[in-house]
Amino acid sequence: MLPGGVIHTVKPGGQPSWDHASVRGNLFLQTDAAGKRTGQVHEYSPFGEPLAADGTAAPDNVPDNQPGQLDNGWLGQHQRPYEHAGALALVQMGARPYLPLLGRFLSVDPIEGGSANDYDYVVADPLNKQDLDGKRWGWIRRMIGPVARATKTVIRGIGNGAVWLRKTTIKLFWRGVLEVASWRHNWRLRLTNGLAQGTYRMQPGNGGLLGTIGTFVGGFLRGWFMKPPH
Repeated sequence: MLPGGVIHTVKPGGQPSWDHASVRGNLFLQTDAAGKRTGQVHEYSPFGEPLAADGTAAPDNVPDNQPGQLDNGWLGQHQRPYEHAGALALVQMGARPYLPLLGRFLSVDPIEGGSANDYDYVVADPLNKQDLDGKRWGWIRRMIGPVARATKTVIRGIGNGAVWLRKTTIKLFWRGVLEVASWRHNWRLRLTNGLAQGTYRMQPGNGGLLGTIGTFVGGFLRGWFMKPPH
């Protein structure tokens, strides 16, 4: 493999070829030493079945880059050989043979619970996932459980923290309301007490006019300075 993912092939007794891959790793274009295209552009279905120019299935429409009938085509950049000698074309996908016609593996997944079922390929989502060794998707799926449990624990912790914050905020709010109410009550109580004393001294023989005025002013000032600010 050359830089950029190009596959350089030299077959005994034949001309060397350069196979170019798509972003999915499918070999779709073959060139010669001068960089000129040789043959047609190769296309594949999402599950890897070779297609003709009109979109119909064409099992033999793959690059001829290996001796015999075992060539690299679909996912060929990852060197997954495509065997198209018999009636059923197979891709040797690591631990298991894979059948593009059905989009299924032909043997049981070596990892229990590795996919949707024992023969499924990447949970029927070949456009977004790959299983190059026949068991890697199972390894990823095994990680989903622990990650989901850890996420659930984090979310539960965030929820508990939110409940505690809400309760604490409500408690502090009502404590402040009670303190302000108590402050206002004490202010009114002192003011009322000063006014009552001033009224008492207005009575004959209880302090005279100056005593009455002083008591009123003193009671008012005590009440004013105990008044909470707005």
